[in-house]
Amino acid sequence: MTRKKVGGRESGKPSGQSRVEESGGVPAAANPAARPICFCNGNFYESRAQYYLKEAIWLHERIRALEARVKELTAMLYELRSQRDYAMAIQEDRER
Repeated sequence: MTRKKVGGRESGKPSGQSRVEESGGVPAAANPAARPICFCNGNFYESRAQYYLKEAIWLHERIRALEARVKELTAMLYELRSQRDYAMAIQEDRER
């Protein structure tokens, strides 16, 4: 099949095919990586990678804070159980 140039395009090729091939077989509109996405954060824009990196760091810090709180609550629980066991031992001694 011979292709003729018509209006700057080859007539045997669909109009969107070149964009589809460039974006890895997925139309550019359906490929989220093909278009740059920026998130507005206050007075400046961040790229998608910067946004997700900041979110990952925030989540990591939050997890560490929660782990510290779990350790603190575990220590309090251990202390309360010790006090309960001591009080039960005293009560048993009084009953004898």
